[in-house]
Amino acid sequence: MPDLNSPDAKNQMSEFYAQDLYLMGHVGADNPATISLMSTQAIQTMFKLLEQGVPEEHRNAAIHGLVQAPPAVVPPLLEALGDSDSSVRQGAAEILGARRAPEAENSLFFATFDSDPGVRAASAKALGDFGAMYALPRLQWLQVTETDSDVQLAARLAEKRVYAIVAATLGIQPGDLRVIAIAPSNGRVYAAAKGELYSPDGLDWRRVGILPGVPTALAATGKDGQILYLGTASSGIFRSVDGGRTWQAANWKLPAANSFAVTALTVSPENDRQVYIALADQAGTTPLMPFGLFASSDAGGSWVPLTPWNVDDITSRLVIDSSEPPRLLGLTDGAFWRYSLANGIGHEP
Repeated sequence: MPDLNSPDAKNQMSEFYAQDLYLMGHVGADNPATISLMSTQAIQTMFKLLEQGVPEEHRNAAIHGLVQAPPAVVPPLLEALGDSDSSVRQGAAEILGARRAPEAENSLFFATFDSDPGVRAASAKALGDFGAMYALPRLQWLQVTETDSDVQLAARLAEKRVYAIVAATLGIQPGDLRVIAIAPSNGRVYAAAKGELYSPDGLDWRRVGILPGVPTALAATGKDGQILYLGTASSGIFRSVDGGRTWQAANWKLPAANSFAVTALTVSPENDRQVYIALADQAGTTPLMPFGLFASSDAGGSWVPLTPWNVDDITSRLVIDSSEPPRLLGLTDGAFWRYSLANGIGHEP
């Protein structure tokens, strides 16, 4: 019996099953005739064409066919995310993203932990195509911790795609949606636009209230997800304990609020009173100049600088790595840094 895994065999099978691609393109993937003609054998062949070593044109044809295939192809695609061949896993992630299959969202989330960077990048992109709002913390984490530049880029673009989808749902311009925060305790979501805060209410979004400044950073925490910390462009930092309906300034022992911008903030997952922020000096400087990191252990009642501090670029994102020893991770323009939190407040390792 001939070797069906040989390159020649795969090429010949691709040509033979081109009829399936033609029919799907001209009859329609939902047509009963298409479903019957897209045989199990044809689907299996398409999967073989995702393997490493297959000519790109045949792989692309298989991807196109599986994107257009009937819904019955989704379960095999989900299984393919666990294939031993990383090229098959990557292809499956690409196809599931293009199909916008809602049942694939969880599997694609876990695929962002894959050992192969191509699979991680494809899965991150797919989550963006889905508008997977609850994957935002993972996409942000990848931007800060991922060492592969393609995965970083895919995560960043996916985050922008999610923001664009949420902005469209809110009926605002993408640039007017400044930040989305998700409470880790219960998944409660908040979206901060230029001057207003929104939160989902069932399938719709509701306006929560007016923000005390132009938002630059937002974190949601607390057991009920209603404790919020808001960083602003020129009004300092604020705290809310009622889900954003009212706000209190939390700038004690910080520079004058109108002289700095909060460029990033994060809250300890173990203690919602432990807050970290990155500041930038905007007093007559263009562009902004980094002003350092500050920490509060009393919910913004007072702040202390984290020293020594030797980062010369603006920090745009902060996350906390809770592994031992815990670390504060930051992202600047094209680079990231780490800062030890072994003593609970922070010190240079």
